[in-house]
Amino acid sequence: LSGVKNFERTRAGVGTKHTAFVIDGRVYTMGSDANGRLGHDKKRYGRVRFPGDDKIKLIACGAAFTIAVSSDHRTLYAWGVGIYGNLGIGKKVKEVSYPMAFGIPDG
Repeated sequence: LSGVKNFERTRAGVGTKHTAFVIDGRVYTMGSDANGRLGHDKKRYGRVRFPGDDKIKLIACGAAFTIAVSSDHRTLYAWGVGIYGNLGIGKKVKEVSYPMAFGIPDG
């Protein structure tokens, strides 16, 4: 983590076989690349890219999926295994390998 200037802006999440962390709005994942849970096409370690280079505030990992909240708290992103509807994009989606956005309703 050389070059990280402010660890107060760092967040992490841990899944069964993967880890995700946020540093200054950028997300990095590492671990098993099975089922799209890393959110990128690199093996074992890499940066996750978001539409419009959206910055991320919070991150959480499930057993084989990851959820990220944008810095403005208006967009959720999900990727990984979604067979039980845990990605928030329907129960028919079995796997998503890159962040898929869905809005957070007001109220």
